[in-house]
Amino acid sequence: MLICAICAALSGLRGANTAESQAPALNHATRDGAYHSRDLPSKTELANRFADIKRGSWQIRATAAKFVPLPPDAPPEVRAARMKLAAAMHSYELAENQAQMHRDRLNLLIELTPQEAQRFEMLITRLAKMQATIMRLMQPMNETGDALLTHNTPANARWSASH
Repeated sequence: MLICAICAALSGLRGANTAESQAPALNHATRDGAYHSRDLPSKTELANRFADIKRGSWQIRATAAKFVPLPPDAPPEVRAARMKLAAAMHSYELAENQAQMHRDRLNLLIELTPQEAQRFEMLITRLAKMQATIMRLMQPMNETGDALLTHNTPANARWSASH
């Protein structure tokens, strides 16, 4: 239930930010290959989108921190779901660290080149997609992550009833 509320809040946050902070397409070059400044997101716009993504990741981490360790007799479906979630969160951590390093390098620059803007925009988009995947993986789990809510298989039902 708590996870569903956080997922709804994050999707509302992402939906509200999508319209106003969605970066313009970066592939609109003139015939000579030059980009117009209006086609590029500013460093501030990119930094704000990255900050929004990081806020969402802290909410996901807070939810995952409430998950209890699985006992040895946990159903295989729950174990598989937790393993997928752990792998997705690990991949997200690596991608977020890469984006943070890229952002730190961009902070040192006076002017953002089209390639740098596009690269950072792609990193931000990748993080947003990874967050959506993690939220989708967390959605069928209960608040403590030791049972699945939507997959009420016989083994899961027996295990949940006995604990």
